[in-house]
Amino acid sequence: MDHTKQFFLEINANKQPIGGLEGDYRTPFTNNEISIEKGDSLYLFTDGYADQFGGPKGKKFMLKNFVKLLCEMNSLEMKKQSS
Repeated sequence: MDHTKQFFLEINANKQPIGGLEGDYRTPFTNNEISIEKGDSLYLFTDGYADQFGGPKGKKFMLKNFVKLLCEMNSLEMKKQSS
């Protein structure tokens, strides 16, 4: 697989909950469309991954570290990424 065109595209989420109380105060969610090509990898995740506490110091993992991890493992086959 050719990984010469690696890049990271972040699509920001709406700042509102997906569940909970219903009401007229909510704005509609944004619909995003992106073009993908054969060989592209998509990683969908919530802020819950980056907000996890752990490691030797019990600190949050943080989004910067999570994105770095995704970029590092992107060159691996999908089977190896899930291990």
